[in-house]
Amino acid sequence: MLEKTVAINSKTGNATPEDVPPGLLKKIRQSNDPEALFDLCLKGGKPLLQIRPRLPRRILRLAANSEDQESADKVRTQVARHFPESLKKNDLAWLQRLGLQDREIQTIRNLIATNQVTDRKCVSLISRLYELQEFESKSAAFDNFTPITIDNPYFYRAYYHALVLDRRVSDAKTVLRRFRERFGEAEYDEIFRNRIRLFAEGDVGFEVFPEGTSAEEGAATATQRLNQIARSLDESHPDQIEGWRRLQEGIIYRHGVSDTALIVYSGPETVENAEAWTHVIDECNRLGVGQVCLHRRLDRHLTGLGPWKGRPEVTIKFLVEALYSFGIRRIATAGGSGTSLAATIAGAEIDAAGVLLLPAVTHFPDPEKEPNLRAARAAMREFRHLPPGEYDARPFLQGKTVPVWAHLPEKSDFDCRQIDHLTDYPYLNIVAHDYEKHGILQWLDQQDLLESAISEFFTFLGWIDQ
Repeated sequence: MLEKTVAINSKTGNATPEDVPPGLLKKIRQSNDPEALFDLCLKGGKPLLQIRPRLPRRILRLAANSEDQESADKVRTQVARHFPESLKKNDLAWLQRLGLQDREIQTIRNLIATNQVTDRKCVSLISRLYELQEFESKSAAFDNFTPITIDNPYFYRAYYHALVLDRRVSDAKTVLRRFRERFGEAEYDEIFRNRIRLFAEGDVGFEVFPEGTSAEEGAATATQRLNQIARSLDESHPDQIEGWRRLQEGIIYRHGVSDTALIVYSGPETVENAEAWTHVIDECNRLGVGQVCLHRRLDRHLTGLGPWKGRPEVTIKFLVEALYSFGIRRIATAGGSGTSLAATIAGAEIDAAGVLLLPAVTHFPDPEKEPNLRAARAAMREFRHLPPGEYDARPFLQGKTVPVWAHLPEKSDFDCRQIDHLTDYPYLNIVAHDYEKHGILQWLDQQDLLESAISEFFTFLGWIDQ
């Protein structure tokens, strides 16, 4: 079948109804069939589009409401190919679903260039371009749009984060300075200080922050301190710092009063998250339970631990061998959000004493079927670079007796779906909370419930006396 093409009229200037084939406008007014309208649109060509510039949008709207999905997708694809300038923000979802990445990229660029999206939506679209491999690095994606988005404070924050992740420390400092100059101290406090992410991996840490760190930022200094200890121990300066020893590269351990230890898969180090995990570590120490801390990884610990590369059920074995050399025989794992999947798989593989999830991500959902858009995007990002294998805790728990304690925000649909995935596992203990957001770890900390949640878990394991 020959490819349909748009008719071209060589006449320049503004078109008139006389330039359109006779009867075409009448047929367009009378038709509500998207495929027929598309054929008429091609037949009328550029003169018709000058008179009826919204016709491609009408075709897309009719196709979206069509009961024949296959036919509708075919028409949508044709409209995207011939009239890309007609695509808008609400077309991005189906462009992604149909795999029309070139049109999606073109549409995103047009939306940003013409200021059709602002604030957080603009930032998410730039991140999407990076996901589509339009740029070699995330910071390069933000570099490209700096002149256009200069009035968007959320752009500055996301840009800063990307620069830190890509280890462009000098550029990150410049972004902070420019933001202050443009928006002032009050806006800086709102956008950066109270909500800043602390990236403390490798050689990037507090050195990228300005002097006079706020109290909110200071809440996470204990976590930053742990990263500094890990680096010092990796460099073999002392054998022990504040009770912490080096197990392997990027992994440190502090002994408790017995042969127990909790392996902490800490995850993203936002201020709130870092502070909460610091309190978990402190409570373990107070209760006499050993602590194992892993350097934060951007892959949620799913592609290796410390110096070892591979899936979590493989690399956990090397970590356990290292712990055995220190006399540790009873091991539990803990994770939050995305890292809870790695903690569960690892705990099942080594028949751990228990697994603590704050909250539980039990499997990476199918991005095409997951109704939570944020979760779908996260799953799609992970699947791009993870090694082959199961990213689902359920098969790893089959035939196991490992207790799984999951703290559940029961008003969160996403978290309920995640925990429902394991409801037939007989050793699942659900601790439900009257909360609607995914970040249950931070909420427990803010409600002064975190320490009791930790001690109750260890009491159940028989590690401490309540």
